[in-house]
Amino acid sequence: MPGNYYYQAFVYKESNNITTDRHTLENGRIEILPNLVDATSTDDFRSTAQKNLDMIEARILGNTSPDVMSYSIAGRSLASRSWDELEQMRNYWRNECEKEKEKELTDKGIDNPKRVGIRFNRV
Repeated sequence: MPGNYYYQAFVYKESNNITTDRHTLENGRIEILPNLVDATSTDDFRSTAQKNLDMIEARILGNTSPDVMSYSIAGRSLASRSWDELEQMRNYWRNECEKEKEKELTDKGIDNPKRVGIRFNRV
């Protein structure tokens, strides 16, 4: 099943069915990804941040129905999000997507190009 799992590898010495020594070799976290071979056409593997960003950008471009915040039926009023609210939400989710991409690169061992290292030496 896809998800994040924690593991611990260890060895132990046993004598007469009694464990006498135990040494941890390694522990850590592993992410199990979905099997794309078993995926159907309705599966969406985008992150929540990417889904939200795509939805907001589609709304800004006018490719979706209005984003309804509130309405009243008898009075026939409708209120949707303002452009400023949509822009603010887009900036938030864009930033979250960037964080995910940076983490993905770091997990692959690729340095973040935005990070600058400085070293000081005593003279």
